[in-house]
Amino acid sequence: MSTNNSLIDTWLIQSKPNNTTSALLDGIKQKLNTLVLNKPSSPHYIDILHLANDKSDDAFQSQLTDVIIKIAGVATNKVIIRYLEGNVGGTPPEKSFTFIDGLKAKYQGKSLTNVTVYAATFNYPWTNNNNYQYTLPGSWNHAKIFAIDGITCFTGGQNYWDDYLPPSNPPYDISMRVNGDAVKLGHLYANFLWDYVAHPTTTSTSHKALTLGAKDYDTSLPVPFSSQSFPTPTQPEQVPILAVGNLGIWGEEGRFIAEELAYSLATEQLSPKNTYPELMNAKNPPLWYPFSKFDSAQSKAMQASTTARHLLLQQVQQNGHLRISQQKIADTDLVTTTNIVLWPGEFLEATVAAMADKKAKVDILLSHHMDSYSDGYSDDMGGQALGGVFVDMVAKKMGTSVKEAVLYVRNYLSIKQIPVGSYNHAKVWIVDDSVFCVGSDNIYPAYLQEFSYIVGSTEKTQAFIQNYWNYIWSIGENVPINKTPGSGNDL
Repeated sequence: MSTNNSLIDTWLIQSKPNNTTSALLDGIKQKLNTLVLNKPSSPHYIDILHLANDKSDDAFQSQLTDVIIKIAGVATNKVIIRYLEGNVGGTPPEKSFTFIDGLKAKYQGKSLTNVTVYAATFNYPWTNNNNYQYTLPGSWNHAKIFAIDGITCFTGGQNYWDDYLPPSNPPYDISMRVNGDAVKLGHLYANFLWDYVAHPTTTSTSHKALTLGAKDYDTSLPVPFSSQSFPTPTQPEQVPILAVGNLGIWGEEGRFIAEELAYSLATEQLSPKNTYPELMNAKNPPLWYPFSKFDSAQSKAMQASTTARHLLLQQVQQNGHLRISQQKIADTDLVTTTNIVLWPGEFLEATVAAMADKKAKVDILLSHHMDSYSDGYSDDMGGQALGGVFVDMVAKKMGTSVKEAVLYVRNYLSIKQIPVGSYNHAKVWIVDDSVFCVGSDNIYPAYLQEFSYIVGSTEKTQAFIQNYWNYIWSIGENVPINKTPGSGNDL
């Protein structure tokens, strides 16, 4: 937690359908111009972390490389750029390194410069030493960080892809720009991942470097970011911000999840209704990791984003208020290959406790749900199925009938979905209108590398609700709270 932070000017960065420009790309380019391009005699250190982009002609990526080439043309001091992309396990080599390859092609044949770009593709396969029947995919970087000189950092849910640019139909999504001490923690998070790049234990992570103007790549590695070399200026505001990062699953931790998965499959499956038959007929286990039933202390520090969310959700006050904006709550991506849908046990448990024990109001906004499977930005499970799962859990916790639980849940839980034709890709939660979080971390179990900022200011939270939440909640479509298929009074 640090307090030498500011949220000023255009700190809240949103994407919406039919946008005529990308506020995120415009903001990044503006800060590169003012902090780097206009200060050519100063050293600079830029960290870019992102989910990999396999399109060599991506327009978002191309505009970033254009700015870097401008910087290379004027820089008289050393400029380090670290670009770390997360690649899903099994990504072919030709689908990796499109950013640095595109930069090299654009700058081919020009004079040597002071700008060096270090690129890495990051993936950490999980091990399953006990050979459980069901295995889960590995960890790859999903954090979205653009940090400059320890001064300013952009982070959130928005992808650095051209589907966030016009004339595409961008999803509703959100990032934020922070100035201050919280920025260096984004750099230090990158340091940790780059340390693994320097000492990989598998062949799925690789790297290369390019000094713009050089004939070819080399295998050099960047010096780590140092806050002594790039001190953070004193800020005009004192906003308390906690930077939290999930480090993903490393080595033996894959075994712990496999153990918990096996236990949940045998004893704790959920039974969603009002959704696709493939999902209702699949296995639906909740996972509590890193709050494992076997060791409640296991690896909490490795999953700081998940841990912080769970602990803060538990702090909701009596008659308090939780607001959640996510694409989806259950991970349906594995169902076609494993017949498993993963649910976030710790989130479901905390939300049920908020309603049952504290009579807190819970508002959940999801992406749209269609009559059949659609694409990566939709919610395939759907809000009605989620509502039914909450009904089951409340009935069990309070010892009531399902009908009584339906009536109880309707008093406290509201679920809305973005209308069909638009999408919600935000990763947001708000507690008691006094603390909020924006980052890359989905609520459903994924155990990837993630990064988020938690803002502990009532004033900034109120501004966030006014400028983000109120509008997107107003356009959401209400989802009926039932358990059995149907609607209305079908309890």
